[in-house]
Amino acid sequence: MLKRPVVILLVVFAIAGTVAAVRTHFRRRQLTESATSVSPDVMAVKYHFGPPPCLRYPRSLDEVPQAEFDETAKRLDAVGLASDQLADLVGHFITEHTTRELSAHAASSVDEYLEQLEQQQREPLSKVSFWMQRELLRAKLAKLVDGANDTLRNLETEGAVVWAALTPEQRTTLQAIDTDQPLHFEVAGVLRVLKPLKVLTTRRRARAIVELAREAKTKRPEFPVRLEDLSLPGPQRLDAWGNEFVLSAATSVIEVRSEGDDDQRDEDDVIETLDGPVDPAAAPPRSDEAAPCEAPTGKTVLLERRIASDAEALVRGVRVVPAFADGGLTGFRVSSIRKASEAEKLGLCNGDVIHAIDGIALASPEKVLELHVAALKRGSTALTIARGGVTFVLKVELRD
Repeated sequence: MLKRPVVILLVVFAIAGTVAAVRTHFRRRQLTESATSVSPDVMAVKYHFGPPPCLRYPRSLDEVPQAEFDETAKRLDAVGLASDQLADLVGHFITEHTTRELSAHAASSVDEYLEQLEQQQREPLSKVSFWMQRELLRAKLAKLVDGANDTLRNLETEGAVVWAALTPEQRTTLQAIDTDQPLHFEVAGVLRVLKPLKVLTTRRRARAIVELAREAKTKRPEFPVRLEDLSLPGPQRLDAWGNEFVLSAATSVIEVRSEGDDDQRDEDDVIETLDGPVDPAAAPPRSDEAAPCEAPTGKTVLLERRIASDAEALVRGVRVVPAFADGGLTGFRVSSIRKASEAEKLGLCNGDVIHAIDGIALASPEKVLELHVAALKRGSTALTIARGGVTFVLKVELRD
């Protein structure tokens, strides 16, 4: 009599053990390995029925030449759209693309994903486990999609605000780009567009600062111009990486500089310079300013001067500002030299750029101080100067 209940009990345990094994196998394999094996390209070909490209399952843009994204950045910059605006518009375009894809797919992304996973099952045990756990996986996927939709709704709200603030011309340009290159407004594409657009945005803001500094110098040529003196909204004082521009405005040179996303010399450095008189008619030379001088002839010239005063007198009656080229400090430019000053007696001229002292390049203000102290101890120094395209060496005897 006991044999029948025991057999039934053993069968029940066997079935339970099989179910548990199936569930364990599914969780280990299906929810981890198979869930990452669905190819976006396969999904796009199988489920997208509208005009290409498929934006529900966008293809990878890794192989697309950067030049294509550079061209999009130029089109955006041409209508005055800044990089921070484009970043804020991501939500707007994702919403547009999501709406577009609804008419190009017969089912939801969850249903398409489940169907593709089911077709990938090859082993009988996998097929059974998938069938038993299909609704569990559907619930998990639906939860992920809902979470993504919550994020999308927040981005959509931000994007709508920025979109409403755009000019009609900007909207038309954006819509045209979205028609030609919709993938450029997907997340991966936007990241590729932002790289060159940040440089263009920074350059445009730098040019605007140069023009404002020019106006300020015209009105008050004897005063230096500082960034905080200009009538600029807060964001316009920053480059596209959120760093404040460096403004150097001497009498004859205005320079605005951004070092890009770091302090290294590379392609995202931006330097805008206005060299020469700001406005000769509106800002005539001061009566006590030294007269202009000619550049020496020849490419390398050796001049010698002897001054009978202390070395500190050299820095009086002259303004010295950093000079930049190719994204880095190349020396120091002198300007506003006063008549009868030691700088004029020495032979320095407005606009001269001192590139080196005693053959050592001036890579930082600290280096200048170090070389200046060494020259004082030695009693002499040699300045490598560029003037009017000519480089020459000026030897100076220093006497206390």
